[in-house]
Amino acid sequence: MTKKSSVCMGTLVTQRVYGVFAHRAIECCQRLFESLESEMSVFVPSSDIFMLNASAGKGPVKISPRSVEVLELAQRVSVLSSGAFDVTAGAFVNLWRTALAENRVPDASEIAVTSRLVDYRKLVLDSKHSTAHLKIPGQSVDLGGIAKGYAARLARETYQTYGVKSAVLDLGGAVLFVGRRARSSEWVAGIQHPAKERGACFACVSVVDKCVVTSGGYERYQLHDGIRYHHIIDPSTGYPSNSDLVSCSIVSHDPVWADALSTACFVLGSERAIHLVESIEDTHLILLTSNNEVYVSPSLRDSLRLLDADMRLI
Repeated sequence: MTKKSSVCMGTLVTQRVYGVFAHRAIECCQRLFESLESEMSVFVPSSDIFMLNASAGKGPVKISPRSVEVLELAQRVSVLSSGAFDVTAGAFVNLWRTALAENRVPDASEIAVTSRLVDYRKLVLDSKHSTAHLKIPGQSVDLGGIAKGYAARLARETYQTYGVKSAVLDLGGAVLFVGRRARSSEWVAGIQHPAKERGACFACVSVVDKCVVTSGGYERYQLHDGIRYHHIIDPSTGYPSNSDLVSCSIVSHDPVWADALSTACFVLGSERAIHLVESIEDTHLILLTSNNEVYVSPSLRDSLRLLDADMRLI
């Protein structure tokens, strides 16, 4: 087994790869992640997404085919989730980042003004000419809820190119499990306990060749006047999501769907999340509510093990 960790795409990336060409596969994936960051980061002035945001309301921008593909995928999830995941929610993200840095919470008027800029239907894509266009000045795309999943999808293809049949890729919470573990056993993915220290899990699930992505408001948050404001914004309100969920995990063969749907379902809440995931092939969920109730897709019931006696499996 060959292991490598690095900081890329705004998170700690860890690869554990088995096989004769594991080292080559890891290095190739590392270059891939760096390339994706240079194309899709909102903080890199030369990136496709930075230039797209800077040109909002001015006309189409030429971007890479990969960036177009990710934006198309993000738009599909936006439609499927009825906007619970909105690829143009970057304006809200920027507003909250600025306000909290100033030790304040955005007021209602700021939220109202910003809400006019959040509408995935105003993103126009042209895959034939590889262009993208935000119709409204001030609009902003943010791929933070889908880019890691896309990176994991391309990484799996890279591993396959090098004959890798067993690997684990952790992209800061989006975890790709390639094939099976040694001796043909299943991988075991732990689901972080929202109320305990890092690494403590409330459940674990056995998987083979799947991606597991968990979203929750328990890690990235800021306190203001005793109130916790987490980073997952509900595009319909402009405020941090206030559904009945404290943790949402999506299990899927496709890392892109796992990544984006974990955010969408967290915002939607348990009832609507279950309805959404039931309509998507090879996609499964594990939900933890504020009442310590755990909902799990029937297909995962035999693979899931609860580790906290205070939680109740629904």
